[in-house]
Amino acid sequence: MTVGDRIRLQRERLGLSQSELAERMGYAGKTSISKAETYGDNVTTTKVKRFAEALHCSWDYLMGWTDDPEDYDRLATEGEYVMPKDWEGTFEEWVKAKKAAEEDARREHDLLSLLSEDEQDVLFAYRAADDNMKKAIKTILGVKDEENG
Repeated sequence: MTVGDRIRLQRERLGLSQSELAERMGYAGKTSISKAETYGDNVTTTKVKRFAEALHCSWDYLMGWTDDPEDYDRLATEGEYVMPKDWEGTFEEWVKAKKAAEEDARREHDLLSLLSEDEQDVLFAYRAADDNMKKAIKTILGVKDEENG
Protein backbone atom coordinates (compact mmCIF):
# COMPACT_ATOMS: atom_id res chain seq x y z
CA MET A 1 0.00 0.00 0.00
CA THR A 2 1.45 3.40 -0.99
CA VAL A 3 1.40 6.66 0.96
CA GLY A 4 -1.26 7.82 -1.50
CA ASP A 5 -3.42 4.78 -0.78
CA ARG A 6 -3.21 5.49 2.95
CA ILE A 7 -4.07 9.17 2.42
CA ARG A 8 -7.15 8.15 0.42
CA LEU A 9 -8.17 5.49 2.98
CA GLN A 10 -7.89 7.88 5.93
CA ARG A 11 -9.72 10.63 4.01
CA GLU A 12 -12.55 8.20 3.28
CA ARG A 13 -12.59 7.00 6.93
CA LEU A 14 -13.20 10.61 7.97
CA GLY A 15 -15.88 11.01 5.31
CA LEU A 16 -14.04 13.83 3.55
CA SER A 17 -14.11 14.59 -0.14
CA GLN A 18 -10.88 15.53 -1.91
CA SER A 19 -12.14 19.12 -2.01
CA GLU A 20 -12.80 19.17 1.74
CA LEU A 21 -9.33 17.80 2.47
CA ALA A 22 -7.83 20.38 0.10
CA GLU A 23 -9.65 23.13 2.02
CA ARG A 24 -8.32 21.79 5.36
CA MET A 25 -4.81 21.93 3.93
CA GLY A 26 -5.20 25.38 2.44
CA TYR A 27 -5.13 24.30 -1.21
CA ALA A 28 -7.26 26.13 -3.77
CA GLY A 29 -8.60 22.93 -5.30
CA LYS A 30 -8.51 19.16 -5.11
CA THR A 31 -5.81 18.64 -7.78
CA SER A 32 -2.98 18.35 -5.23
CA ILE A 33 -4.99 15.82 -3.23
CA SER A 34 -5.77 13.77 -6.32
CA LYS A 35 -2.09 13.74 -7.34
CA ALA A 36 -0.97 12.74 -3.85
CA GLU A 37 -3.46 9.87 -3.76
CA THR A 38 -2.54 8.72 -7.27
CA TYR A 39 1.24 9.19 -7.08
CA GLY A 40 1.61 8.74 -3.33
CA ASP A 41 5.16 7.46 -3.32
CA ASN A 42 6.33 10.87 -4.55
CA VAL A 43 4.86 12.85 -1.62
CA THR A 44 7.56 14.71 0.32
CA THR A 45 7.93 14.10 4.05
CA THR A 46 6.88 17.69 4.71
CA LYS A 47 3.64 17.09 2.82
CA VAL A 48 3.10 13.74 4.54
CA LYS A 49 3.22 15.58 7.88
CA ARG A 50 0.68 18.13 6.61
CA PHE A 51 -1.59 15.31 5.41
CA ALA A 52 -1.29 13.59 8.80
CA GLU A 53 -2.27 16.84 10.56
CA ALA A 54 -5.26 17.40 8.28
CA LEU A 55 -6.35 13.76 8.49
CA HIS A 56 -5.87 13.52 12.29
CA CYS A 57 -3.72 10.44 12.07
CA SER A 58 -0.11 9.57 12.75
CA TRP A 59 2.54 10.18 10.21
CA ASP A 60 3.76 6.64 10.94
CA TYR A 61 0.49 5.34 9.51
CA LEU A 62 0.75 7.38 6.31
CA MET A 63 4.38 6.30 5.84
CA GLY A 64 3.37 2.64 6.22
CA TRP A 65 5.32 2.04 9.43
CA THR A 66 2.16 1.00 11.28
CA ASP A 67 -1.26 -0.19 10.16
CA ASP A 68 -2.99 1.72 12.96
CA PRO A 69 -3.93 5.27 11.88
CA GLU A 70 -4.33 6.16 15.55
CA ASP A 71 -0.84 5.08 16.62
CA TYR A 72 -0.14 8.18 18.68
CA ASP A 73 3.49 7.48 19.52
CA ARG A 74 4.51 10.08 16.97
CA LEU A 75 1.18 11.66 16.16
CA ALA A 76 1.30 14.41 13.63
CA THR A 77 -0.52 17.15 15.42
CA GLU A 78 -2.62 20.22 14.91
CA GLY A 79 -0.25 22.99 15.97
CA GLU A 80 1.70 21.64 18.91
CA TYR A 81 -1.01 19.32 20.19
CA VAL A 82 -0.19 15.67 20.84
CA MET A 83 -3.17 13.75 22.11
CA PRO A 84 -2.39 11.46 25.07
CA LYS A 85 -2.97 7.75 24.51
CA ASP A 86 -5.39 7.54 27.44
CA TRP A 87 -7.78 10.20 26.00
CA GLU A 88 -11.15 8.54 25.40
CA GLY A 89 -12.62 11.12 23.01
CA THR A 90 -11.77 12.06 19.45
CA PHE A 91 -8.74 14.06 18.39
CA GLU A 92 -11.00 17.02 17.61
CA GLU A 93 -12.56 16.87 21.11
CA TRP A 94 -9.11 16.74 22.69
CA VAL A 95 -7.88 19.73 20.69
CA LYS A 96 -11.00 21.71 21.68
CA ALA A 97 -10.50 20.81 25.35
CA LYS A 98 -6.80 21.70 25.17
CA LYS A 99 -7.55 25.05 23.50
CA ALA A 100 -10.24 25.82 26.10
CA ALA A 101 -7.79 25.07 28.92
CA GLU A 102 -5.16 27.29 27.29
CA GLU A 103 -7.71 30.09 26.92
CA ASP A 104 -8.70 29.74 30.60
CA ALA A 105 -5.04 29.92 31.62
CA ARG A 106 -4.54 33.00 29.43
CA ARG A 107 -7.58 34.71 31.00
CA GLU A 108 -6.36 33.90 34.51
CA HIS A 109 -2.91 35.26 33.64
CA ASP A 110 -4.49 38.45 32.25
CA LEU A 111 -6.55 38.91 35.41
CA LEU A 112 -3.60 38.24 37.70
CA SER A 113 -1.53 40.82 35.84
CA LEU A 114 -4.03 43.45 37.09
CA LEU A 115 -3.20 42.61 40.72
CA SER A 116 -0.20 43.75 42.75
CA GLU A 117 2.15 41.12 44.17
CA ASP A 118 0.55 41.56 47.60
CA GLU A 119 -2.94 41.05 46.14
CA GLN A 120 -1.76 37.95 44.30
CA ASP A 121 -0.25 36.57 47.52
CA VAL A 122 -3.56 37.12 49.34
CA LEU A 123 -5.49 35.44 46.52
CA PHE A 124 -3.20 32.40 46.47
CA ALA A 125 -3.26 32.14 50.27
CA TYR A 126 -7.07 32.26 50.20
CA ARG A 127 -7.19 29.52 47.58
CA ALA A 128 -4.92 27.34 49.70
CA ALA A 129 -6.90 27.94 52.93
CA ASP A 130 -9.32 25.44 54.43
CA ASP A 131 -13.06 26.18 54.57
CA ASN A 132 -12.98 27.58 58.12
CA MET A 133 -10.20 30.03 57.24
CA LYS A 134 -12.05 31.13 54.08
CA LYS A 135 -15.19 31.76 56.14
CA ALA A 136 -13.19 33.81 58.68
CA ILE A 137 -11.60 35.88 55.89
CA LYS A 138 -15.01 36.58 54.37
CA THR A 139 -16.33 37.65 57.77
CA ILE A 140 -13.38 40.00 58.34
CA LEU A 141 -13.79 41.53 54.87
CA GLY A 142 -17.60 41.75 55.14
CA VAL A 143 -18.14 39.47 52.15
CA LYS A 144 -21.42 37.54 52.18
CA ASP A 145 -21.03 33.79 52.16
CA GLU A 146 -22.87 32.44 49.09
CA GLU A 147 -23.98 29.31 50.97
CA ASN A 148 -25.39 31.15 53.99
CA GLY A 149 -26.72 34.24 52.19
